[in-house]
Amino acid sequence: MITYCIITAFINALAGVVLGLSVLFKGPRNRRNHVFAWFTASFVVWSWFYLRWQLAGSDEEALRLARVLTGASIFIPITYFHFVIRLVEKNRPAEIAVGYLLALGVSAFTFTPWLVESVEPRMMFPHWPQKGPLFYPYILIFGYYTVRAWILSFQGYRAATHWRRKQLGYVCLSTMIGWIGGLTNFLLWFEIPVPPVGNGMALIYIGGVSYAMMRFRLVDVDEFIIKGIVYLLAVSGLSLFYFLLVEGLPQFVPTGFPQLENSAGYLAAFLVTLLFFLLVPQLRRALDAFLELRVLSARSQSRERLREFTGRIAAINDLRTLFAEAVVAISRALDADSVALYARAEFSSDLHLESAVGPGPAGGRRPALTPEAGWLGGLPVADRALVLYELEEGAAADERAKLDELRRAHQVELILPISEAGNLHGVILIGRCRDHRLFGDVDIALLESLALRIALTIRARQLERQANHAEKLISLGTLAAGVAHELRNPLVSIRTFSALIEEQGADPEFRREFRGVVARDVERIASIVDNVSAFADNAPVKFTPVRPSEVLRGVRDISAPDFRAAGVQLVLPETPSCEVAGNYSQLLQVFINLFQNALHALEGRPAPCIRVAYRRGPETASGPTMIIDVADNGAGIDEAVSRRIFEPFVTTKSTGDETAKRGMGLGLAIVKRIVEAHGGVITVASQTGVGTTFSVQLPCLKK
Repeated sequence: MITYCIITAFINALAGVVLGLSVLFKGPRNRRNHVFAWFTASFVVWSWFYLRWQLAGSDEEALRLARVLTGASIFIPITYFHFVIRLVEKNRPAEIAVGYLLALGVSAFTFTPWLVESVEPRMMFPHWPQKGPLFYPYILIFGYYTVRAWILSFQGYRAATHWRRKQLGYVCLSTMIGWIGGLTNFLLWFEIPVPPVGNGMALIYIGGVSYAMMRFRLVDVDEFIIKGIVYLLAVSGLSLFYFLLVEGLPQFVPTGFPQLENSAGYLAAFLVTLLFFLLVPQLRRALDAFLELRVLSARSQSRERLREFTGRIAAINDLRTLFAEAVVAISRALDADSVALYARAEFSSDLHLESAVGPGPAGGRRPALTPEAGWLGGLPVADRALVLYELEEGAAADERAKLDELRRAHQVELILPISEAGNLHGVILIGRCRDHRLFGDVDIALLESLALRIALTIRARQLERQANHAEKLISLGTLAAGVAHELRNPLVSIRTFSALIEEQGADPEFRREFRGVVARDVERIASIVDNVSAFADNAPVKFTPVRPSEVLRGVRDISAPDFRAAGVQLVLPETPSCEVAGNYSQLLQVFINLFQNALHALEGRPAPCIRVAYRRGPETASGPTMIIDVADNGAGIDEAVSRRIFEPFVTTKSTGDETAKRGMGLGLAIVKRIVEAHGGVITVASQTGVGTTFSVQLPCLKK
């Protein structure tokens, strides 16, 4: 028993120092934390001298230490009462002042026989203190302020709500456990044969109050309490089994194990069993698995649902669907009475409601969040989760009033930012949990992970939109250049004939040819404009059955003047009867571009010739295909250029060559896009000094 008292006194002193400093450093400017530090200081002084008293080697040393620890202990209930007054925000200055004066008065007799008269053996203790005349006033003062502190904290607990009720609940429970344990230190003073078995419960007392003050969220205290109770029951049961085994069957107990000869030895059995429990992790893991399955299954399942939803966020493509599923998942996992998700447009600073579950604020409508209003009633959206009841701790009265107004306005208890790399995309407002539980460290970590995944998904969608926008701008530039490129030829024809009107206007043949050229080229310009409009509207071009022979005859008629001027021979055989599904004007545009490119490649070449050939293409999933080859015997294309010939702005002309005015490297890019839109394929084969062949493969219509 003495060993137990020594160990628990040392642990109490060490824990008191750590917890007192932790609370003090958490809020060094908070007067409540200062008072709590004074309380822990009195607790540490008592624990330290209690430890020294148990280790005393003589009656004189034990008497001196017993007097010091008794005189110091009178400050424990007074400082604790002062702390509770601060905690429940009561005003009892007279009662506090009287308590400190009484404590100072009692402690003045510390080194006299008035408080502790002597020490003598009592049960297993060789130096138990004997009460002096002032011991009864000491007990009355001790009991009064102890009971008053508990009553005030309990009254505060009954009047409080939600997190405040939780905090004061922990204080009340810890106080009750601690003082019940501490009471066992006084029973032997009155010759009641009960040793101080509850001395270790003081650690629960000061630890529980410290947690209520700090709420580190390192553990979920509800789970901690449940696990602690189950662990205690398990160790108690095993120690009882060990005790009965030793008492009933001593011959089976290994040599060196404590031999228990009376009921007081059960404590030794408990300590041995506890040590065994701590050294065998398999026991703890088995017990934890049982708790997860039977006792804490609801909370474990809710957290697993959050993890599962977080894992499949990337698979949800539609943001509105993502937002709607997110608020439902959070509400179900936390059993929150309300969850609202706000997001902002890419080029907006305001946050607008996207999805919500549960009742809204008293007004019925959830207002938009704007930076002009400080986002949330003057509370900026941070880059981490903000729990309102944690912000309230130690806050001034006006700040707590603002937080209460924020609760009413937005039905919020936890503010979860949707942000990544400093970019705020939105915020999730989570209300109270219906079971009144506080948000634990695991809950916050899971929610922050979920919010980060949502933020990354939003960012990914924004980048996709920006990429599409950039692609559209590139397409628009390509389209504008392509329009200029395609309109040049018919405009040149019209301009040429217009210039000849004065000279040959009276010639009937010229007028007839002029009318034909103008009608044809105007129709071509109109067709180009129609196709551009269809492209800009993202509307499909109308396809009809088209005979490639008709397209190529049209190309021949349009390009006939150019062929005559260049002295180029065109070999155009009859086409098979195959029809393709396509747009006549677009296919006309394809082969005009191919013919014009061939004419440019034949400049200065001997016996220039362009040959068109038809051949049957390979069967595809959609049916038979036709291949149309346009070959020239020009200079050919360099291999490095031919690999990129269908890319925009790639041309075989030098940028300093006057002939570059004929094209800007867009013709073949447009040709490729048109052919692919028809379900076809275009390829090129070229040999330097021999010539070039473009092959257009188009699907045939099934007959």
